[in-house]
Amino acid sequence: MTKMPGTAPAAPVRAGAPADGGHEVRARLLATQPGRPRRRLLAGHVADIVADILGLPPAAIDPTAPLTATGLTSAGILELRARLESTLGIAIAPAAGWRYPTVEALVPHLAELMEIELDPPGRPGRPGRPGA
Repeated sequence: MTKMPGTAPAAPVRAGAPADGGHEVRARLLATQPGRPRRRLLAGHVADIVADILGLPPAAIDPTAPLTATGLTSAGILELRARLESTLGIAIAPAAGWRYPTVEALVPHLAELMEIELDPPGRPGRPGRPGA
């Protein structure tokens, strides 16, 4: 991961960390270079929570697989929503887990709710993502 001048390297945000209204995650996202590194950090945060809910290692979570295919039940998806709201400091629609069924699909939606650009200014995002 490339370090931007004047910023600290982005360390993983642990899923079990105490909620701080999203300030820690927001600060780490903003300190991380836009583009792939920023997407990776937010996707890792989501995957850490999914893994924690399922009792799996984070590496076991495929960001392109449907959340239900990972083993999350409806109750698990609601728990994911609640934990993301707590750790990111945002309100997430109850249907978001079904509307954005994978970690990869959920990440741009969460960034949009946080009002954080995933991609560098003037550079379009991937198709189907904010900024595309």
